Amino acid sequence: MKKNLLLSLFVSCHIFAFSQGWSVEYSFGYGTYRLDDVKTIQNSMQQYMSKYGAITTENFPAWFTHSGSIGYIANRSHFGINFSYLTTGARTGVTDYSGSYYANTIMNGYRLGAFYRYYINTQLSALNLFLQASPGMIFSEMKITESITIATESDSHAEKMKSTAAYIEPAIGVIYRLTDWMNISISAGYEADLWGKLKNNTGEKSHLKVHWNGMRMYTGILLTLPSNSSSL
Repeated sequence: MKKNLLLSLFVSCHIFAFSQGWSVEYSFGYGTYRLDDVKTIQNSMQQYMSKYGAITTENFPAWFTHSGSIGYIANRSHFGINFSYLTTGARTGVTDYSGSYYANTIMNGYRLGAFYRYYINTQLSALNLFLQASPGMIFSEMKITESITIATESDSHAEKMKSTAAYIEPAIGVIYRLTDWMNISISAGYEADLWGKLKNNTGEKSHLKVHWNGMRMYTGILLTLPSNSSSL
């Protein structure tokens, strides 16, 4: 009876044990991007050139993301800093026998922030749920390149604008332990941005904002360097 009680206690402690130590994580994701104000710029160019037959073939579609983080795990809490790269674009153009016109817009976003993750036990010792909140800043760069070719003559013009915004991204996910030091995770969340007015090269602000609001989906690899001999 006593042995069975000790065994049950050992199993219970193993299920609810969390490692304490440093972590490094890389996540490959996919996101949707609202970018309402930015889309109005591309739509304006398309409307202006529509009389020449110009059409928009891409208009800031959902695209892949890359994220990395360095953190510390203490029992069920996991916190640290993270970085993400987001990109998407748009293309409007027309081509005929006399020449061509293209307007390409490339959007890049660089997120730098913090995260707090809380792990929730399941009945499976290797599997845990987690809730996460990640606030920070996102630095965006928009580059518009227009090019026109008529017969053998061509010309092009490029303009860059930048913005700085705050963001918050709540998420929920699951993490599975492969080894004592390697875990894989799957999560989903939503990013909401604040402020973020576009500025030109001289620093003059426009009324247009860059908001990357949208769904986020991630799959990641988490490596840990435990300070205690226990695991997630």
